[in-house]
Amino acid sequence: MKKHIVLMQLLALLLGAGSHATAGIGGYLNIYNSTPDTITLNVVDPSGWESGDAPTLGISLPPMTGIPQQYIEADYTQATMATITVSGNNISGGFVLSEGVGSYAISGVSASGITIASNITSANFIYVTITDPSESWMTSNTSIRGSTLQNIVIPGAHDAAMATSSNCTAGGSTANTQTQQYSFLQMLLSGIRLFDCRPVIIDNSGTIYLGHYGWVAPLNSYQGCTGATVASLLNQVKTFISQPGSKEVVILEFSHFLDLYANPQNNSYFTPADLSTLMTQIYDSLGSYLYTGNGNFLTTNIGTLTANGAKVIVMFDPEMNVTGNTSQGIQITPSSVYNNFSQTNDVDSMMYGQIGALCDTNNASTYFYLSWTLTQEPEQAAACSGNKTWIQVVLPLLGPLGNGISIAANCLCTPIISLANEANSQLPEFQALAMQKKLPRLPNVLYADMIGLQHYVYCCMLNNITP
Repeated sequence: MKKHIVLMQLLALLLGAGSHATAGIGGYLNIYNSTPDTITLNVVDPSGWESGDAPTLGISLPPMTGIPQQYIEADYTQATMATITVSGNNISGGFVLSEGVGSYAISGVSASGITIASNITSANFIYVTITDPSESWMTSNTSIRGSTLQNIVIPGAHDAAMATSSNCTAGGSTANTQTQQYSFLQMLLSGIRLFDCRPVIIDNSGTIYLGHYGWVAPLNSYQGCTGATVASLLNQVKTFISQPGSKEVVILEFSHFLDLYANPQNNSYFTPADLSTLMTQIYDSLGSYLYTGNGNFLTTNIGTLTANGAKVIVMFDPEMNVTGNTSQGIQITPSSVYNNFSQTNDVDSMMYGQIGALCDTNNASTYFYLSWTLTQEPEQAAACSGNKTWIQVVLPLLGPLGNGISIAANCLCTPIISLANEANSQLPEFQALAMQKKLPRLPNVLYADMIGLQHYVYCCMLNNITP
């Protein structure tokens, strides 16, 4: 397997903005290490940088980690000396900060404003992309603003509310319900623009939660946990999009509606009263930020969608029958959306299944979610409950396999976040196929658990691939 480093320079288009000097080449630097090796980054010649704006010296990045973005600015008169080096057990290279936009999969060569200072071993790639700050990439990138959602790739958070787990049932736990690591606001600031929201009512308090539940037939009940509340989601989204000058687009996709208080049976559903309460919360919280057009928002230029400021597109499952509410800000999830997960805990099966679906000509015109997620097997989910009594009851009900392994349940528990990290570690393999133009098309949503800045990096690269 090839080793990869993602090096992302988030270039400030208005050079020398704010308090920074105006003579230099400035930018926001984010670095993400997706290799299995620890790497070290250093500055070759500090004189090549504006005073106070040189990168931090001696940054050490373990595998699958990144650094917070930092502003760096090269001395315009000595930009050729503004070199950052990369080193590790199997890696040696670097790049010079210069002007230019685009993405590159390069090995020891120069490319459009990026100079590789040293040869990179043939077994490694350095991916470089220069784009806009993650919190405002739709606002400041003119190419993105001239495109449609149908023609770009955005990062999307699967089970977005599950950075924490609470109100767990007997079979629910952090290990079998937590899918994310950051709050909504943190994800938004990291460039994430689509959120999978699954509303659930668990009591008569009036609170609508977002949760992660599944029907367990042997127990004739739903098992799982709640995450953030709908109120928390809406407040954080409003905080983000209400920033002055913002022209970002945020998509909230509501599905899997469950009222486990009034309708705890299989195929639980929201009553009309539940639905009215949820929609009222959305209207009251987001108001004028809601997209209320009746056209196809997937094929409308982003610049047109946000002509009057940032917009939130709220989508409900077609089964919720809210067709009369589009003018108020509740859209129906378009029929062109392809969102099918692979339902496996095997990373190779997931990869082949998702890439195969992407390449299927029957899906050529769909709005395609690349569901880069792994799913626990039933025995894994049961073992991860942490409830020994529940494990001893449920596993035997799963059949001979469950009966034989109930004693060793702890060994079976692979938490969702561990599966997510395994899946995410393989994203460079998909990235390489895309960069080498071996795919007939690109996805529209990079849909993942444990999502973060690295997924925004990947989307930037995909959006910069020329036909």
